[in-house]
Amino acid sequence: MTGMMTAMTLGMGVGLIAGVVFGILLVGNLFSSTIWGMGAGIIIGLFAGLPLSVVAILDGMLSGLMGGMMGAMLGEMIPSDYREAMVKILFLFFVAVFSLLLQLIHLERRQENEPLPNYPLLAMGLFVLFSVIFHQFGPMFPDPLLLDQEHSLPAKEENKVTIQTKDFSFGPSNVTLRSGEKVILTLENQGEVDHDLEIIGLTTTESHANDPAHEHGTENLHLHASPGEQATIAFIPAESGIYQFVCTLPRHEEAGMVGTFTIS
Repeated sequence: MTGMMTAMTLGMGVGLIAGVVFGILLVGNLFSSTIWGMGAGIIIGLFAGLPLSVVAILDGMLSGLMGGMMGAMLGEMIPSDYREAMVKILFLFFVAVFSLLLQLIHLERRQENEPLPNYPLLAMGLFVLFSVIFHQFGPMFPDPLLLDQEHSLPAKEENKVTIQTKDFSFGPSNVTLRSGEKVILTLENQGEVDHDLEIIGLTTTESHANDPAHEHGTENLHLHASPGEQATIAFIPAESGIYQFVCTLPRHEEAGMVGTFTIS
């Protein structure tokens, strides 16, 4: 009888706690949390009753199934502010009940050796240890409100483009971008003379350059880099089209320093 009670307690307790945990983690998906909770309880009930008898196996598995079902429903209904407290309470209850069963087994099979430790006190010690570890790693369960806020934020796409200058040429000289997508454009000067890059006629909704000291008095986006240096600008193309970029320094455009941005 004690062995069957042990299998039932293990199956029910593990199924209940696992069901609650999965019900919290998979909130809104009661079917999946129920399956996972029942699976955990059935497996533990099976292994708990395996050394005893077929009846103990059946009791353990059925108790695990019931515990998983009830735990999943409970986890689904627990308000977010009480989730961690509920898991701790269930854990304490499970450890205390199982410890009392171990004490009962010890009394039934008393031997001549020294008495076993006081299991209820051991259960309290395990609960305190569990609580300390629980808080060391922060909250176990995410706040659904924070998750909803993260999911509701629009994804900010950005495209990093680097154009190198060397021997009076741009590389690459043809770049394809999308309107509404943030672009971080870097001009990297690998040549031996100054070079710049100016995009002609491109309409943007936002632009910011890290080279504010270099102004050409034009509305076109402009970057300038000395030999071995680089400059960066961030912008969002507002309209689709094909836009030319050139090096505005004397005779550089004529030498072949031209390219195109294709905005789709």
